[in-house]
Amino acid sequence: MNKYSDNTSRAYPIRLFLLLLAILFALHSKPIDAAEIPLAGRNVIYIHLESFQNFMIGQTLNGIPITPNLNAFTQQGLWFSHCYPQTAGGNTSDAEFMVHTSLLPASKGAVFNQFTSGSYHSIGNILKKKGYNTAVFHGNTANVWNRPVMYPALGLDRFDSAAQYAPGLKIGLGLADRPFYTETAHQLLTLKEPFFADVLSLSGHSPFTIPISEDSFNPAPYTGTVFGDYLRAIHYADGALGLFIAELRHSGLLEKSLAVIYGDHGGLPLSEYERLEHFLNNSQSGQTKASSNTIKPALWRARTQVPLLFLAHGAIMPASVGAPVGQVDIAHTVAAMMGAEMPGSVGTNLMHGVPPFVAFRGGSIIKEDLWITNVTDSGAEVYNLANGDLVFSGKEGRLLFSGTIKRAIKMLEASDKVLEQHR
Repeated sequence: MNKYSDNTSRAYPIRLFLLLLAILFALHSKPIDAAEIPLAGRNVIYIHLESFQNFMIGQTLNGIPITPNLNAFTQQGLWFSHCYPQTAGGNTSDAEFMVHTSLLPASKGAVFNQFTSGSYHSIGNILKKKGYNTAVFHGNTANVWNRPVMYPALGLDRFDSAAQYAPGLKIGLGLADRPFYTETAHQLLTLKEPFFADVLSLSGHSPFTIPISEDSFNPAPYTGTVFGDYLRAIHYADGALGLFIAELRHSGLLEKSLAVIYGDHGGLPLSEYERLEHFLNNSQSGQTKASSNTIKPALWRARTQVPLLFLAHGAIMPASVGAPVGQVDIAHTVAAMMGAEMPGSVGTNLMHGVPPFVAFRGGSIIKEDLWITNVTDSGAEVYNLANGDLVFSGKEGRLLFSGTIKRAIKMLEASDKVLEQHR
């Protein structure tokens, strides 16, 4: 029997606390009693990190940590180190949709532009039934991604966009993260508790133009490249995040809340592939441009992982889970943490364990350390995500993972069925 086939279990070890939480949260045949849930009744604060990829976390350049704050936070909460973005044509808005509904994005275009009618079984609507107030904070123009139309369908009642913020430094698409987080921290104190708030940052987005006066991080030997500018943007975004968490801690909100920190999608263009690989291999040159014959698509796919971290003072034990998970799992997990159900979800409650695979629009799948792609009725290519090498192809690849492929197709179809109810 082939060790990679669907017929062989290669389960990842899950920390003991996950098993204990599974007993506490989910091993019930009846509705969960909120009194048994340590997080029920807490505020929920989503913190959306724009274009933030995982590969920088824990890394240094010239002896300086790139993400010192996230490095520390991952030691304080439940850290999923291999979370994959599952966005499609809607990009950032797709990430928003998934983390609110645990449904997958549309096969074409953006959900936010096409499927806006009615009310979704979203985390906002679910928590509103439990007496929560709901709000979104974003330093961009309000009408981007049709948000004023879509947010009510997600149960989000208050929307503070750029127009509601005091004039301040603009970086890239909108208000810079530091002034944005500072004002948002004050606005959160005006919300009646318990509340659900989604806080969407911006400064990690291209074109990565962080003024030297705002962040003096030196990206040498990548100075003057997109990759170097990206490292500077992420260092700035991490610093701003650190200040925001400090504000929440100082105000007392953090200890009364579940904070969910997640990334929306990758930020680096493929043209920076070789610099990225040089960086990860401790190369000192960093100046060679990528060429098509050196690119390993599976390695690039692996580098697109985004942060996923759950912080809850006194209720979640620090631990790291290295199995692949997806953005579609976030809302389902948060609902369970709050003692609620999420009808129609195609995600996994991560308190039960990790999903058997991560599915993407376009038909590709990640199963443990493998990437299954270019799937047809008669074939599939299967790559090792650790080294980028092709493991299986053609009919053999399709046959070995036929069960996973069928389940992924059913997941996509189930999500589509829900979307069509909102067209």
